[in-house]
Amino acid sequence: MRRPVREAHVGVALLAFCLAMALAIPGQIHEPQVAIAGWGKGTLSAAFFPYAVISALAAATIALLATRRQRPEPLPLNDLDRIAVGRLAGLLGLLVVYVTALDWLGYLLATALLLASVMTFLGYRRWGVMAAVAVATPVVTFWAFERLLKVFLPRGVLFP
Repeated sequence: MRRPVREAHVGVALLAFCLAMALAIPGQIHEPQVAIAGWGKGTLSAAFFPYAVISALAAATIALLATRRQRPEPLPLNDLDRIAVGRLAGLLGLLVVYVTALDWLGYLLATALLLASVMTFLGYRRWGVMAAVAVATPVVTFWAFERLLKVFLPRGVLFP
């Protein structure tokens, strides 16, 4: 019988992944640093976002590992049924369409459509909240990447 994968195994693997990504980022991003008013020169670069993501993942992993003995043993996972497999396939299909259409539609429109589609597909029906999230998320992230990090995202046919 196979030994089950425990939280500690997953935690160690995630921390190793974070370390590998932290070591790989400098060789992958060759953007100059950006000066932000009031922060001094060279305080923010295109590598900020990847470092922020891996730092948050590492912190969450360490917190989970530190508290794993205090939590009850999780229930065993059941095999995926047809509905769950269909839902995963549908989400994968939406992501494939998003990646395919990203250059043509542009980041703002494609991401807004993706977010609205995913929320609808998963059964969320508070239309006001959906609209706010689908519009605000791409606008804020587009602004942050383009203005703060100087990482240019696809503009598409609507915003050349």
